[in-house]
Amino acid sequence: MKLRIITPNHSILYETEWIEIHTLHGSAVIKHGHAPIIFSLAHNKTLSFSLKNGDIKTFLLERGGFVEVTRKNVIALINQEMSLRQ
Repeated sequence: MKLRIITPNHSILYETEWIEIHTLHGSAVIKHGHAPIIFSLAHNKTLSFSLKNGDIKTFLLERGGFVEVTRKNVIALINQEMSLRQ
């Protein structure tokens, strides 16, 4: 599953096994084939995901954001600048 994280100044694409998000109403784990949906991300919660090689990355979302999920892709629009490294 592809995860594109878009911040005010950057965009980066990751190949992931799963993505964990925290919404205003709870948390969700997203995997390939998930039903299409849009989530609002909670402030001061994390966005975590597992890369294809098993490494896990976690980012603190101080200002929240939004996530659009399709069957094969996830786009995360983040309301802050983050240190994005592949």
